[in-house]
Amino acid sequence: MLFGEPAALVLMKVVSFWAAVLERASVAERAASAREALAQPDGYVRDAAVAFRPWDFALEEVRCPTSLWYGALDPQAAVRNGVWLAERIPDARLVVRPDTAHLGTLLGHWPEVLAAMTR
Repeated sequence: MLFGEPAALVLMKVVSFWAAVLERASVAERAASAREALAQPDGYVRDAAVAFRPWDFALEEVRCPTSLWYGALDPQAAVRNGVWLAERIPDARLVVRPDTAHLGTLLGHWPEVLAAMTR
């Protein structure tokens, strides 16, 4: 099991998703994406540092549209964290997908996630 789903299924979803993305991208776009991704190899460490220290703003001050996407079976990002955030961010929209975990929430609902971002 991986992210609450059979590992082979998760891998298949990841491969299918990125294959479709890459298929639509030109060689120049792919090269630019790779350069951008590798320009700051310490990105994960920075992300972790931000996540585990106090933020320099109050969640109650957020004024942009905010959608919080969670999978009900996600062991890495518990729904209770999304509830906590939604209670503090004004007008936040919490979306919990049953029967999905971390990556499955994104891959299984990608068109809906993108549509929410354009509202």
